[in-house]
Amino acid sequence: MLKKSQQRAAIRSYLQTCSDHPTAAEIHQALIKEYPNLSLGTVYRNLNLMLSLGEVQKISFSDEADRYDGMLSPHYHHICTRCGAVHDIQMQQISGVDQLAQNFTEHKITAHQLVFFGLCRDCASSKDADGLVSEPVTLI
Repeated sequence: MLKKSQQRAAIRSYLQTCSDHPTAAEIHQALIKEYPNLSLGTVYRNLNLMLSLGEVQKISFSDEADRYDGMLSPHYHHICTRCGAVHDIQMQQISGVDQLAQNFTEHKITAHQLVFFGLCRDCASSKDADGLVSEPVTLI
């Protein structure tokens, strides 16, 4: 049986109420005022535990720090290639894509992630938003 933790509950609550897909450091910074003894290591340990329990999702998309998502329902993401912002895309999952991929590999497909890249609303509306990235985010 898992011991209840106020800090883990605070991390879970924070992730469920924010939509900007924060890094562990950003979560730590957001909670440190309420929990002054909260260390960054504790945040990482709790996030890893919550990942193993299926309570959060980890978004890894580049050489940047991993981001965390408290929304567990299936959804896709958009990543801005200029500023690196990650946004949810609330669209129906593409049916059959796992089976389609299975047809092209001997590996067992159990799930997928789909990420769209482009400019976020703020970057696209800036005066130099020609679609070219002057200082791109490094993507895998």
